[in-house]
Amino acid sequence: MLLFLASAGAAVAAPPVSSREETIEGKISGMRRVAGRVRVAADLLVLPGATLELAPGSELLFDKSESSKVDPEFFFGGTELVVRGTLRADGAKLAFPDRTGGVVVDGGSAYLKDTAISGAEAGLTLVHGGKAAVEGNVTVRDCRTGVAVFPGGANPWAGGGTLTAAGNSVGAVRFPGAPGLPPGFRAEGSEEADSIDWGRPAGSDAPVPPDPPLPGAGARRIGDTFIETDRTLQGDVIVEGIVRVAPGATLTILP
Repeated sequence: MLLFLASAGAAVAAPPVSSREETIEGKISGMRRVAGRVRVAADLLVLPGATLELAPGSELLFDKSESSKVDPEFFFGGTELVVRGTLRADGAKLAFPDRTGGVVVDGGSAYLKDTAISGAEAGLTLVHGGKAAVEGNVTVRDCRTGVAVFPGGANPWAGGGTLTAAGNSVGAVRFPGAPGLPPGFRAEGSEEADSIDWGRPAGSDAPVPPDPPLPGAGARRIGDTFIETDRTLQGDVIVEGIVRVAPGATLTILP
């Protein structure tokens, strides 16, 4: 719930509301509210302190992107929504094309109620301490990965709703040191696995896989890289950035 206060006799300015059929993209600062059917033409970044609110019944349609971006400000090659401030979605739909892009809560907060995310590379990702409150029925479907959780400290989940990963390649992925999934999480119809767990929740007695061996002294280092032609890697390689493989190109990693 948003509460706007004003002194007696003063007008209360409502947050700007987008018109139907609007196209949005770029960085969002301050308060931005969208309603109706909205096309997202390029990446959206909700800056720290800013809020993006999706009105009930709103639908965000993300354009397909063949971007070769390696800007560390973003996470996927496709069009995405990165939240470093606050995202509020109530009864909204976020549709991504061809399993690309996704919603990344990067140190910010997402309040999701009766909302659907579909077609992304990773439907909902929590990273760098990002938090999500789930109310009602929230669904993530037809994505490569439904939900991805990275290390970030305390339990990032709030709310008493249900988070359902349906018809994804992998329902959920937890990386080493990441907190657990919310109590209301469930996966169904996964193509490969309902859940891949590379770590364990705090306090769990489940065994933890051993750390990988340290790379040798002669290891190669790769920063942000966009691979446009076939490439082969062998030996020890330290990846210090984001590596993206273009459509039609093949990255081969030798034994």
